[in-house]
Amino acid sequence: MNLSNDVQWTVWELPQTVAFGQQMRKTLEVPGLHFTSEIAGADADIVITCGAMQYFEHDLPIYLRYLRRLPKHVFVNRVPLIEEQTFFTLQNVVRHFVPYRIQNHLELIGSLEQLGYHLIDGWYEDHEIIIPFHPECRVTRFYGFYFCLGEVDSDCWRTDALTVATRAREAMGLHDQSCLTH
Repeated sequence: MNLSNDVQWTVWELPQTVAFGQQMRKTLEVPGLHFTSEIAGADADIVITCGAMQYFEHDLPIYLRYLRRLPKHVFVNRVPLIEEQTFFTLQNVVRHFVPYRIQNHLELIGSLEQLGYHLIDGWYEDHEIIIPFHPECRVTRFYGFYFCLGEVDSDCWRTDALTVATRAREAMGLHDQSCLTH
């Protein structure tokens, strides 16, 4: 992995994973790569969460507020979202069960918009989760989003990104296009 000397990449993880990551970093000789289990006061221009947000105890904005300042860019990827009310379930992971949060899509988007973020792009993939004994809690898609903090110059947006974001919003039943200025 070749990171520019001015790039700092901080991975926020569970303590056991941090210990493993720190050992791995020594063998990789990547000076800009850091691992931590504590994000309070950390600094970030970009936050990426991929396939992990459903394991968070709280909403993403709560964790973003722990940072020294809100990051300009937030990427959320591979998160199960539903139109119904947010709920918790359990996921069977080999020998144990872990809490698993399935969030309402409007709640996620709205919580980030309240912090001043604009939805720039969105995507999804068909992926089904069936909750045993609760057919009403079925998940059919995992979503991803790109949010940008503050005012966004519409001239820098790519037309195809707007089209994809619009289709994702429509697929989720979101018809307000106020953040998708052409």
